[in-house]
Amino acid sequence: MLSRLLARRLSTVLISCAVAQSAVPGLALAQPAAAAMDAKARLAAGDKAAKAKDWAKALEEYTAANAAQKSAAAQEGVAQALYELKRTVDAYEAYDELLKAHGATLPKPKKDAAQKRLAELDEQTGTITVKSNEDGATVSVDGRVVGKTPLPSAVRVAAGPHRVRVQKDGFGPFESAPSVSGKGTTAVAVTLDADVKKSRLVVKEKNGEQVRVILDGVDVGPAPYSGDVTAGEHEVSLKSATLKSPAEKVTVAKGESREVVLAAASSMATLKVTVSDGKGLVKIDGKVVGEGQFAGDLTSGPHKLLVTREGYDPFEEDIDLKERETVAKSITLKLSSVITTGKVQEESDVIGGLYGGIGIVSVTLPAGTGSDIAKTCDAGQGLSCDQRAVVGNVLGGGGLQGYFGYHWDPVGMELFMSGLFDSTYTKANFSTNSLNLTADPIRTENHLIARAGGTAAVRARVTLQSKAVRGSLAAGVGISRRWSFLGRDTQTPDGLRDVFAADPVGVWAPALSLDLSVGWRLGKAFTLLLGGYTLLENSSAFSQEARTAPDGNRRLTPTDPANLRPPVGLSTPSYLLSSQTQGFMGLYIGAQFGP
Repeated sequence: MLSRLLARRLSTVLISCAVAQSAVPGLALAQPAAAAMDAKARLAAGDKAAKAKDWAKALEEYTAANAAQKSAAAQEGVAQALYELKRTVDAYEAYDELLKAHGATLPKPKKDAAQKRLAELDEQTGTITVKSNEDGATVSVDGRVVGKTPLPSAVRVAAGPHRVRVQKDGFGPFESAPSVSGKGTTAVAVTLDADVKKSRLVVKEKNGEQVRVILDGVDVGPAPYSGDVTAGEHEVSLKSATLKSPAEKVTVAKGESREVVLAAASSMATLKVTVSDGKGLVKIDGKVVGEGQFAGDLTSGPHKLLVTREGYDPFEEDIDLKERETVAKSITLKLSSVITTGKVQEESDVIGGLYGGIGIVSVTLPAGTGSDIAKTCDAGQGLSCDQRAVVGNVLGGGGLQGYFGYHWDPVGMELFMSGLFDSTYTKANFSTNSLNLTADPIRTENHLIARAGGTAAVRARVTLQSKAVRGSLAAGVGISRRWSFLGRDTQTPDGLRDVFAADPVGVWAPALSLDLSVGWRLGKAFTLLLGGYTLLENSSAFSQEARTAPDGNRRLTPTDPANLRPPVGLSTPSYLLSSQTQGFMGLYIGAQFGP
């Protein structure tokens, strides 16, 4: 029985081994296929995250795709995500790896883009080289261990100050605080000494200025500084962006603690650069400092001046500024000897970015207000009317307007706002048999209708310009809110009078805004404008009326106390102050700010 059970189990094990052995080739073939599918899925997920600007997620997916199966697309995604996350050092290394591993097979546009991005990151980073008299010492940069001496290559870091520490058992630690410039290489020389007793050096600035201590040519940190040094002679100086001290030789004896106090003074000089025609980017030490001109203070010492302009040869010069010196440079750029085919558009002709404008406007109403008073006068219904007019039936008015928006050459979108005031004046002579006024005496009525309100609209603007002149057309729709006021002064030939002011009435109205202007460009971002506008409103929209309430209590009373005539009743009906479409037109002067 036992032997039969053992035989059955042995046969089961042998069959299982045979099945497993036959399945191995299939597994070997399935693994690469599975890795490729996983890489493809991860790559797609990385593309989706990149499109959504979720760069942290994109970096995770692209890194996983590259781990599953290395590819140019995955490596490029890793580099792009690191760049967008502002991890300049990691991004530089990723782009460098992309070009080294896949540069031979990358399409030319992608290769050119990677090389351009690598050059940009090179401007933002630099390298530190560490040379030590002792091998096997641990090197840390900003608290991160980067290897042991001798380091196989320079350590890439972001431009700016850093902390380097080198240590080895049996030796005193070495620390330095070098400042690294973009595209620059900073060498740190390390001496580890276990046999010589260290001396101590303390360096202070006399007046407590914020400066850095330069010890034997190495930036060792801010003042006051205290640190161990080897016995012997050392050179000490102080330096900041605007101050420095003369270098001083200091001898420190073995085991001695020595204090040095230095005074830092101004190290600035003045540079003035003027381009003859006021065009061209002015760069100093690789940084853009002006357009067409520059005037400012720089630290004394060597600087590189570069002026560039499209279509012209660049101007380059090395300048060595002395302390408190003023240097003036007048530069005339020469037309480039290189022929460029195709249309070249100067930077000043491109209109793009945020803009805004303000203006003072005049107001006329060519078609009038459509009030009951104006309609009655126009119809000649037994009245003798004197309607004062500038254009049409209007006395006139004025106001302010403004707008701001964003422009994509040549079209922009903007929010427009205006506030306007206008008034009309009518003098009418009434007889006793005038329509609806048979109970009233012969009289003269002076009517003043004043309106005030504002408009807000969304408009599209089309702009064309030359170097000196800018033309612009804007149109859009919005909404207005306008309040109307009525004042009436009534007098009779026999010395009776009544002054009536109705409560203001307000209406909402849909509005159409049109604007045409021409401007004189006084700079890249300032234009003086002269323009005309049209604003159309419908005061009868939204089932509203700009109508006053009737007043049955008005009386004509004597203006002279000696006049003993009794008061006479005066009809005061409901007046419609404006109706149908209102057309506002006028000119304006103003200014525009922006591209």
